[in-house]
Amino acid sequence: MSLLTFIKPDIFLQPPPAHLPLFEKHETVLDLLSPFFQSATSEKSFLSQMRIGKAQSLIEPYILRRRKIDVRKDLPPKIHEIVWCTMSDVQTIGYHGVNWDGQNGTVQNVMMELRKWADHPLLVRRLYNQAQCYAMSRDILREVEHCDANPDIVLEDMLIMSDMELDRLCRKNQSLHKYRLKESCWMEAGKVDALIKVLLECKKRVRHKPCPSRSH
Repeated sequence: MSLLTFIKPDIFLQPPPAHLPLFEKHETVLDLLSPFFQSATSEKSFLSQMRIGKAQSLIEPYILRRRKIDVRKDLPPKIHEIVWCTMSDVQTIGYHGVNWDGQNGTVQNVMMELRKWADHPLLVRRLYNQAQCYAMSRDILREVEHCDANPDIVLEDMLIMSDMELDRLCRKNQSLHKYRLKESCWMEAGKVDALIKVLLECKKRVRHKPCPSRSH
């Protein structure tokens, strides 16, 4: 409503605002915009549908919807493909080694831990042990940003961080650069292996695709 008032103040700020009840009858604007972005499946009453229709007639001139099919007609159709992949050896060991008691015994915490292992092993703390975190909590005090921090509190924060978060912290702070993970650690996931195969296949198709001749 505020956006419409900004665009057309001469219409939407005229007293009395007869159009205002049309918008106040709805909890959100999804009912108003749904016909422009999705099929109308609302089960509102007939009077409610009439109010929606009147409100849509007011805002329709100010909605610009450009679809890719209307703008770029030379684009090939979009293809959605589901690629199934298996977990890596590191993921499999970690997945089956999740300790139910270590996750406070709640199903939600265990499921979250299993999901992390299934996505990527760097989403849990596996490579950074407690001794490394202790040394990092002391070395990071050399940074101007953390010089006044309590090393014990920093250590507590590090112990609940994942390998990915700790590696990001090491790359951000020069005093922790020596603790950075190797690039190969980012490849230890089944999804990454599947993605590499898909990219190589796409690259092969592009390489063998004949280029159209152009006249200069």
